[in-house]
Amino acid sequence: MSLQAISWNEFIDRLLPSEAKHHLWLRALSYLEYIGYRKMVKAVPYAKVNAGVYRHLSDEIQHSFMLREIADKQFGHKLSFEEVENLVEMAESYFQGLDSQVDDWIQEKLGIKDPYASYVWVSYSIEKRAMKVYPPYLAKLSQQPIKLVIQKIIKDEAEHLSYLENLLQKFPEAISLIKESDSLPQAEAEGEAPASFAGWRGRREPLIVKKSNITSPPQADGEGEAPASFAGWRGRREPLIIEQKCFEGFLGRLNNYFEHVKT
Repeated sequence: MSLQAISWNEFIDRLLPSEAKHHLWLRALSYLEYIGYRKMVKAVPYAKVNAGVYRHLSDEIQHSFMLREIADKQFGHKLSFEEVENLVEMAESYFQGLDSQVDDWIQEKLGIKDPYASYVWVSYSIEKRAMKVYPPYLAKLSQQPIKLVIQKIIKDEAEHLSYLENLLQKFPEAISLIKESDSLPQAEAEGEAPASFAGWRGRREPLIVKKSNITSPPQADGEGEAPASFAGWRGRREPLIIEQKCFEGFLGRLNNYFEHVKT
């Protein structure tokens, strides 16, 4: 089945008038938060679990519970087994696709598998997405109970993003991407730079990379740490670009599914 391309704002506008679709969307968000929690538990070694990790874990599972609870209370509809399975499949496809591709990207850069580095990059990409998804959704909500939940989640996600940005300072190659990602012009089409991109200058140009600048992947100095030589290693498949494509696929599948949901 071909996926129908849809913008996030357009998706929200189609979603909100339908209680059934809105309920499914909140449950999908709940499951995504749960997957995030599960990813952290599996990926972060106990030696690296600190106060920030404990806080992040606690918030993710709380978000999952809050979203599920408010969805069921607000709309009073119990999902069928098939509906739950459909949501699980779509959410898993998004998250596992992102996780797998970022893991490949990490291995390409370091020459080894590093679950902790993958966790940091995947989590960072998802938190960036959360801060693009939740605020526009909140702005269009009319139900006060849901708004209170989303406001709480936005506050927590902003703190998570700040925490992860600090973590990424330990990965030298990441620093310029963090600083420049917000100012990078939005692509006009998937994988393409807008016309204005030609005049944009920065230290990292994800879509314009000379192969001659790429050296052999360095070996990691230790678990969860990037080697010093990693700072000079360049590639074209940055995690934020990977995440954007995964999210577009997720939104397209969800939109196709919603086309068959009775309001």
